[in-house]
Amino acid sequence: MDERSEKLDTKFWWIYFLVAGLILVGFIWRVATPGGEFPMPPMHYFDMLLNLALLVVLIAARRQIARHGDADDPRVVWGGFVFYPALIAGIGLTLLRFTSDHAWWTGHLMR
Repeated sequence: MDERSEKLDTKFWWIYFLVAGLILVGFIWRVATPGGEFPMPPMHYFDMLLNLALLVVLIAARRQIARHGDADDPRVVWGGFVFYPALIAGIGLTLLRFTSDHAWWTGHLMR
């Protein structure tokens, strides 16, 4: 195995922090703002699938950090600080859908 495949490159870190940020901002937005009109029927399923995919990418990236991350790299420390809030927010995005019929369709906590 060459040295390049062992280390996590800058593109990986950009994607990791972008995914964590999307999950966190999406959760805060859906809790803080009321939902509008119901989307077209397949769109709420697509939104749920997208949220689940972001959560899977976050967990898979965290496993890569645990496997190949250098403990001296400050990005590894920041990645740990970002992971748990993003994980809780990703699970919260899923649980929001089950709070009411309106939340099932819009994904927002309030009407």
